[in-house]
Amino acid sequence: MLENTAYDSDSGQFLAGSFMDYAIPRASDFPSIEVDFNPVRNPSNEFGVKGIGEGGACGAPPSIVSAVADALGLAHVDMPLTPEVVWRAMRQSRR
Repeated sequence: MLENTAYDSDSGQFLAGSFMDYAIPRASDFPSIEVDFNPVRNPSNEFGVKGIGEGGACGAPPSIVSAVADALGLAHVDMPLTPEVVWRAMRQSRR
């Protein structure tokens, strides 16, 4: 909801010069969560390990965008959900 990869249209230069310019979510942006583990060995290999990566995060962004669109009564809202995008969508929903 915060990230936006913006480039200069003439030079192609990335506009965020550092992470200070790029709105990275911080711990204070999230509610408190409880983490727990359920270790289950994978029987298909001798080490019992499983692959892991970003696959679990793929559904979150479209779910959040759908929730915002639904809350505003719109069929579609473009990602990323920057404050400006949400503000424009709110104005559009009032028409």
